[in-house]
Amino acid sequence: MRVWMTPRHFLIPLVTLLLCVRAAGGPIWENVYPAPALADTLPQPGLVQGIDGSIFGVTNMGGAELAGTIFKIATNGKVTTVFTFASDENGAFPAGMNPLGGLVSGADGNFYGTTSAGGDPNFGAGTVFKLTATGSLTTIATFNGSNGSTPLATLVRAGDGNFYGITNQGGDGSAGTVFRVTPTGQISTVVHFDGSNGSNPIAGLITGTDGNLYGTTPAGGDFSAGNVFQVTPAGVITTIASFDGADGLVPNGNPAQGSDGNFYGTAVDGAGNGSLFKVTLSGSLSKVTDLKNASGLIPDGGIAAGMDGNFYGT
Repeated sequence: MRVWMTPRHFLIPLVTLLLCVRAAGGPIWENVYPAPALADTLPQPGLVQGIDGSIFGVTNMGGAELAGTIFKIATNGKVTTVFTFASDENGAFPAGMNPLGGLVSGADGNFYGTTSAGGDPNFGAGTVFKLTATGSLTTIATFNGSNGSTPLATLVRAGDGNFYGITNQGGDGSAGTVFRVTPTGQISTVVHFDGSNGSNPIAGLITGTDGNLYGTTPAGGDFSAGNVFQVTPAGVITTIASFDGADGLVPNGNPAQGSDGNFYGTAVDGAGNGSLFKVTLSGSLSKVTDLKNASGLIPDGGIAAGMDGNFYGT
């Protein structure tokens, strides 16, 4: 099964990796490193730095079979492909194919990630893999539909040392799951989405200051327009707020927790413009501001909390 990307994945720049720095005259965009070569196309969000200072990332459609690659950018700017997802003699992709989430560092110094397809040839529903800094990849878990299918986002390493993530499809309700995987590859389903508690998550999870996990779904919830949810490590899911259109709808990015303890994120409104929302743990949802024209129109990802107390997004 090959995953064809939604329009949002085509918005990722292909020509350069950029760093924004603030100067007296305003933001300056600096070309830090060249992007991977055309053989490694559609780099995905979620770069991670190794202990030697090198930067690692994934492409969704690189390689000879357009099944994706993992690349490394050395401190001198040299870009190399450290792993290429490829088929075996039977045409299956046992290591997975078409990763859509980035990499995350483990406590053991290795990197962990997912592929949105491939793996078990009977299902082709995606994998979880471990990658060493030298490029040795091991598939540690596979998806089979019942435990989820099509993971789309970067994993998050929680305080218990395990990794948590989402699948966009599969599970008991065929609407996606939240899963947990240990560094040794023991995978378990924490939550099955069924529409009432959200549906078809796209964005990854974040860890709150309380140790719980938080995320969004672009569909489902009380008004079928998406929600913000909380999941405990034990698997108890709570809908914090459902979108009804008045304060936005269809959030497709991860939220960020502010210094005030509240969660902030992006959505779109009924007119197709973007909006920034705030939700408290008690479930009060409000629109912070509209994103129109000069401030941008349609946000297409999560936001990040800066050390200066502000939020940043695209």
